[in-house]
This record gives sequence, C-alpha cells and structure tokens, in this order.
Amino acid sequence: MMLLKAAIVAPDTSHWANWIDAAITPASPKGQIARDLYQRLLDQGRIPFLSWHHLEELLVVDDPANARARVAYLQSLPLLAWMRMSGERILGGIVDILAAEAIAYDSGCRTMAECETTCDRFCWRQEPALPLSERTAGSGTSRGRS
Repeated sequence: MMLLKAAIVAPDTSHWANWIDAAITPASPKGQIARDLYQRLLDQGRIPFLSWHHLEELLVVDDPANARARVAYLQSLPLLAWMRMSGERILGGIVDILAAEAIAYDSGCRTMAECETTCDRFCWRQEPALPLSERTAGSGTSRGRS
C-alpha cells in the first residue's frame, strides 16, 4: 500500500449540497457516482473540508427531512478535515482563520510561511467524522493541513 500525503479539498457549499443530495436520493441518476466520490477522493489522498459556514448553508433548506438527511450523510463519512481555534468547542469558520492570523502576527510571525505554520497549529483538524452533537462540542487534536 502506498502512503500519500493528504491534501484538503474545500468544496463550495453548492458542491457539498449537490454531492450530498445526489448521494442521498435513491432515484438520482448520479447517486452512485456521488456515493463513490468520497472513496475516490480518499484514494487520491484528498480529504473533504467542512466548515461551520458550509454546515449552516447545508441546513438552510425548505424540508427539515432533507436537512437531517444531509447531516446524516456527513456523519457517515469516516474522515473529514475541519477547523476551529484551539480550546473552542464548535466547528470553526473564516473568523477562526482571521483570529489565528492575528495571533500569529502578534506572536512575532512576519512571513507568510511563519504565519501559515503558526495558524496550522491553531486551526486545522483532520479526524473521523463525529455525530453532530460531538462534532460541535467535542475536541479535535490532530493536525490536518497539508
């Protein structure tokens, strides 16, 4: 088995929605392709990234059953990349990246490379998917940005 360095893939929310909706709709002509996409990504060393902003937008649908099905699909994925500030108990978003950049600058980082390395320690996670209640309240400990 060849080991690959994982790369994070950050789909737009519209891509997440199309992917999930096709995967969870039995009659979808693209259903099997959508259900196989996750494994194809992993086989290529790519891990999908989910942020709080993605989750918020995925839940804004007219049908609560669809929102629940989308969350269930996300929970079924064995590994996701995500972020949050160290010490926080919720899924993070762009505000966390901005905060990490401010902390990095304040701690003496002056180059982009220094800032990126420091921000990585603060924000990025890559772990097995958790139930939503644990994902928004659990702890993330693995560094996941490549």
